[in-house]
Amino acid sequence: MKKIMLFLMMLVVTLTLSSCHCEGEHEHDQENYKPHEDR
Repeated sequence: MKKIMLFLMMLVVTLTLSSCHCEGEHEHDQENYKPHEDR
């Protein structure tokens, strides 16, 4: 039972880190591309 919980936690952490990393890069690229038009 503990192994399943550990596996799920690792899976969630991996997905969260990967999604945050992608979103962060996307926002960073947009800001660099046109910083004044967005605001």
